[in-house]
Amino acid sequence: MKQNRKYIMLAAVLCGIAASATGICWNAIGVFYTPVSEALGVLRGTFAMHNTVGTVATAVASLFVLKLFDRFSLRPVIITGALLAGVSTILMGFAKGMTSFYILAIIRGIGCSFYGNLIITTTIIRWFHKNHGLMISIVMGCCGVAGAVFSPLFAACIERFGWEVGFFFMGACILILAAPVLFFKFDITPEKCGIKPYGYEEKIEDNKKEAKAAQSKGKLITGMFIAMCLFATVQPLLTGLTQHFSGFAESIGSTAAVGATMVSACMVGNIGTKLVVGFISDKLGAVKASVIMTVINILSIGIIYAGGLRNSLVLLLIGAAAFGSCYAVAAVGLSLLTRHFFGTAEYGRIFPYVTFVSNLGTAFALTLIGYVYDFTGGYDYVFLGALAVHGLCLLLLAYMVLKRKGKSRSYTNN
Repeated sequence: MKQNRKYIMLAAVLCGIAASATGICWNAIGVFYTPVSEALGVLRGTFAMHNTVGTVATAVASLFVLKLFDRFSLRPVIITGALLAGVSTILMGFAKGMTSFYILAIIRGIGCSFYGNLIITTTIIRWFHKNHGLMISIVMGCCGVAGAVFSPLFAACIERFGWEVGFFFMGACILILAAPVLFFKFDITPEKCGIKPYGYEEKIEDNKKEAKAAQSKGKLITGMFIAMCLFATVQPLLTGLTQHFSGFAESIGSTAAVGATMVSACMVGNIGTKLVVGFISDKLGAVKASVIMTVINILSIGIIYAGGLRNSLVLLLIGAAAFGSCYAVAAVGLSLLTRHFFGTAEYGRIFPYVTFVSNLGTAFALTLIGYVYDFTGGYDYVFLGALAVHGLCLLLLAYMVLKRKGKSRSYTNN
């Protein structure tokens, strides 16, 4: 019973960390775009670029962050990351130009890599042999919840007290949500805390092949590794479409308010599908869970497009809510797929690279979609491009499944 309490407390602490590092730092920053850009006299895109710079910093730092645990335990690294993210956000309230914002965004991005998605998913994979998919879904779902809850709070604070105070409030929230890590002792593996992973006995027999494969690490750059990185690069591009819903609504003769409502519906779908995908993965496997979410997203694109042709608010909202499924794959599926195809033993070596390319895809998604619209004058090619991304992702999944089957046969023969 005492050990079970420790697993529950760990999950609760990780929920707060996810809400802090991703839910607030990245999902709630959009409310600052207009007031800050107008105050500084710059284009919104110019100010939004600081978020891209921060995401790239997170991507680069994620390649090295797991190596810190060869010298330090988990909690000091998380505390350092939260301090960097929180304090740099507070200092943005004193910024007078874009150079300051870019520098502080880099610091915040590095801080987020110290306690963001890579650390969260790696910790869950190592602490939970059983129900790890469900746990990742619950924890990462808190990112969407935090974005939905704190965005209006920050917007209200900005409207009443100004954007400077808004950044002070945002930085304080980042630190408060990460604060429970100060009072709960844990490390990146349960063995360092003297206990076994949750569900260890149930899974130990299934891990015999993996243990045999892990005895000799193969070369890093393989066909499966390249396929996984390519999948992780292009799949997050879909998430950039959400922020263009307002522009799409206006392009079909509707209002920006309809587009904003579509964004809200998408965030509801974001939270719901993140909670569901891990459960499906535990029952059917990571590949089938990702395929199901991909099919839902393909259907959602068709529904949104049909809603645009008919100017139907109902279809637009249904499609937007279903489109939230792309976040389930980007935030939860990548971790589950990496563990499925490479195993727990290789997860720590492979997933930093997956996180790196995924962050790059996310960072440039908004800009790429914007350019497609600028050059074509509409969103038709954006939707066709989204379908092409899905087709490529399904082909890459099929390739990795076939490669894994061939690899499993070779271990069996040996």
